[in-house]
Amino acid sequence: MQLDQTKITIRERSLGELLDLAFRFTVLYFKPLFCCTVILVIPFAIFNWWVTHPIVALDNTAESNWRCIWYMSQLVFLEAPLATIITTLFLGRVMFLQEVSYRSLIKESWHFLGRILWSQLIVRGGLLLFVFIFYFPIDESLLDSEMLLLMLCIGTVVIRASRPFVNEIILLERNPIRSKEEGVITVGRRSRALHRPSVNDLVASWLLTAFACVVVFVSLLSSFWFANGVLLGQWQIRTIFVEVYVPVALWLIVIFSTVVRFLLYLDLRIRREGWEIELKVRAAANELKEQLV
Repeated sequence: MQLDQTKITIRERSLGELLDLAFRFTVLYFKPLFCCTVILVIPFAIFNWWVTHPIVALDNTAESNWRCIWYMSQLVFLEAPLATIITTLFLGRVMFLQEVSYRSLIKESWHFLGRILWSQLIVRGGLLLFVFIFYFPIDESLLDSEMLLLMLCIGTVVIRASRPFVNEIILLERNPIRSKEEGVITVGRRSRALHRPSVNDLVASWLLTAFACVVVFVSLLSSFWFANGVLLGQWQIRTIFVEVYVPVALWLIVIFSTVVRFLLYLDLRIRREGWEIELKVRAAANELKEQLV
């Protein structure tokens, strides 16, 4: 791995430049990004269909369809960090022009799975989603389940907006959860050091990114609706639209948002830690070491 040779030029960028770069990067590497994401998305997609299908099965009306879309959007939002583990590893490898194989990515993600599950499910409360699903099943009113799910999403927004880069810390920096050795930087310590000085900027960036993702999602959904109407002559939002097109659009947004988060992580390290200088120094040190050997 050549630390001084990267796919993306290491420099400070504005949020607008990062969003534009994320869009271009997603288009350029769409096939491998899609393949890396779909590996873990499939079980989540099946689970989401199982959870939301009763909404349209009980009453197949326009109101039920829109409630199903809202419900499914919240589920995908909560599941996104777990579904993009392999995608984040892929981005880290592509960044340094490393060779990528899906088998090696899966093997490496399995190695860090315990840390991710502990951080996302236990520390960040993601386990509450599955407890909520099984103890508050969907009924005809949906009021109790919708309110509880919304409260869970609001709490998750607060956590992710202020500390969004936990997956990158675990998967790319490879910090341990705990360590008995002095001087070892754990995930918690690294997260505080990275996020705390830039909380205001991180929250603002998260909100603007969320707005951009909503705009892209609406654009994708509108395109699917128009194509469905032109090709199949079905202009009304039916069950197949809700249970097929909407999840596809949501998971495509997850891919895009993962790329944006990765670029924001790099930008934060450049601004706060002088990461571009660190890479050059480490690359020169490695070259000197090879010459001496």
